[in-house]
Amino acid sequence: MAPRRNVGDFDCSGEDIERDWVERTGCWSRVTRVLLTYDQVCAYGLPAAGGKSGDPRWPAFADRYGFDPRRPVQWEVEALGPAELQRLGFAAVDPYIDLGGRAL
Repeated sequence: MAPRRNVGDFDCSGEDIERDWVERTGCWSRVTRVLLTYDQVCAYGLPAAGGKSGDPRWPAFADRYGFDPRRPVQWEVEALGPAELQRLGFAAVDPYIDLGGRAL
C-alpha cells in the first residue's frame, strides 16, 4: 500500500498529524508530508505567523528546526499561491496515477 500523503500547515500541531494519523487509524504504516515542509517554507520565503502558545509540542518542534522556544511560530499552507499549491499537489500524487485509467 502506498503511504498516505498529507497537506497541512508547517507547525508543531500540523507536523504531529502524521504520527497521530498512523496511531489512530491503524490502516497506514506511515504518512508522508508533501506540503508544507520546512524546505518549502525556506525555498519560498513564506512569512511566519504567530504560533499556538502553550502547545506542549512546541519546545521539541522549535529544537528540531532551530526556532526560538520562547516564540511559537507557524506557516500556513495557504501562503503558497494557488497555482503553485496546485502544481506541488499534482506533483506529489502524479507518481501514483496511471493514465491508462487504473489508479495505483
